[in-house]
Parts: sequence; C-alpha cells; structure tokens
Amino acid sequence: MTVATVAAEGEFRIGQVINRASKVLIANFWFFFVVMVVASLPDVIFSKPSPSPSETGAYNYAITLILQLVVMLVAGVIGQAIVAGSALQYLRGEPVRLGGVFNQALARFFPLFGTTLILMVLVVTLVVGGGLVAVPFVLPHTSPISTVLVMALVLCGFLLNAAAAILLTRWAVSWLACLAEETGPIASLGRSSHLTKGYRWKILGLVLLTIIVSAGGGAIAEFVMGLTGNASANVIGQLLIRGGANAFATCISILIYHDLRAAKEGIASKEIATVFD
Repeated sequence: MTVATVAAEGEFRIGQVINRASKVLIANFWFFFVVMVVASLPDVIFSKPSPSPSETGAYNYAITLILQLVVMLVAGVIGQAIVAGSALQYLRGEPVRLGGVFNQALARFFPLFGTTLILMVLVVTLVVGGGLVAVPFVLPHTSPISTVLVMALVLCGFLLNAAAAILLTRWAVSWLACLAEETGPIASLGRSSHLTKGYRWKILGLVLLTIIVSAGGGAIAEFVMGLTGNASANVIGQLLIRGGANAFATCISILIYHDLRAAKEGIASKEIATVFD
C-alpha cells in the first residue's frame, strides 16, 4: 500500500490520516522542517517579553502588537502553503516541483490570508468572549439571584467556546480548498463546510490533535529551552521544536483534506491539486 492509497469512497479514518501524514512528513522531513522553522521564526521572536503599554503608550503598544500578529500570520500562511503544495504533489506520486509550489503559494497569498484571517478572527472572538462572560464565576456571589446569573454566564461561555470548536471543525480545510481549488475566502469556507459534513466528530478529534501538537510543541520548547538560561540556545531550540511540531500538524491538515475529497467525491490523488502542475 502506497502513501497515496486511500479508503473506499465514503470512508474517512482517523488512524489512516495520522499514519499517512506521518509517512508524508518522514519522506519530506528536511524540506518541510526547514520551511516551518522559517515560518515559526516570527512567532519565536515576538514571544519574547516586550515593553508594557505603560512604557510605550497604549496606541504604540496596540500598533506594535497588530503588526507582530500580521507578520506571524503572513509567515504561517506562506509556510503552510509551501508545505501543502509539496505534500499534495508527493501524494500524487510526482516529484515536487518547487517552482510551481512557490508560484502557487505566492499567487494564492491574498485569498489564503483572507480565509485564515476570517477564521482566526471569528474563533478568537468566540473564545475570548467565552472567557470574559465566565469571569464572574470566580467573583464572590452570595444571593440566589447572583448565583443563577453566574451559572447562566458560565453556560454562555461554554456555548461560545463550543461555537468556536464547531467553526474550527466546519472550516478545518478551508485554507487547503483555497490553495488547491483556487476559490475565494468565502467560497473556501463553504467548500470546507461541504467536505467536512458527515465526518465532523472525527475531524474535531484531528483538529484538536493539530492544536495540541502545535501549541504543545511551542510550550514544551519554551519551557525546556528556558532552563538553559542561554538566550541564543533558547531561540534555536524553540525554532527546532516548533518547526517539527508545526510540520506534523500541517501534514495532518493536508491529509484531512486529501482523504475528505477521496471519501466524499471518489477523487484519486492524481486529480487533486493539479494547479501545481
């Protein structure tokens, strides 16, 4: 069985996605690793302590924070697009054409950026909102009315976070649809909703896995390398660990998209992502 082999039409298996994502990563490890290390560079640099709003002024602090987020998003979008294009070519059993991959990543940058930004803004808004409405839960409350109100707010916070998880699941492959099928941001979100329908519990598990791998890899890197006490070793170590973790998480996302198209549409690997030819 080759890496490109998929289940019969209508089937989508978590174990198969993880297994084949691992094989794709191993087969292209050094290229994917280097790309994601470079893409993770702004994240590592900007994670260092910066002046507080009281030192720089609220306006300057906000502008700096926004610019940092934009740079991190740009690097992440381009890095993931390069890895995705290369992985999809590999799954088609063809040699990776770096020229085609880079050209497609750059050509699709703005739609990809828009798709990612929409998803990120909505999900972050829901998660932050869920956290804010649950704040009264930790405050003193003695009367029955205040207790009921607090519980209602906690429930509201839970529902907002559940809504964020639903959006992450529905739109899990929106950026890949945008890249491989050359759709716009809104169409990509709709395309992802169509592909994920009927498989969302499985996809939720895989999405949580990618979040755990990426976030966990970053947290572990920061903790372990922080023990060295050497700033340079800290940065290098974080880059290496984050690069590997993000490469694997990206491969998981790619295989989700690849296998969803095969399961729902019966499309063979060679028919996917012909835009890179």
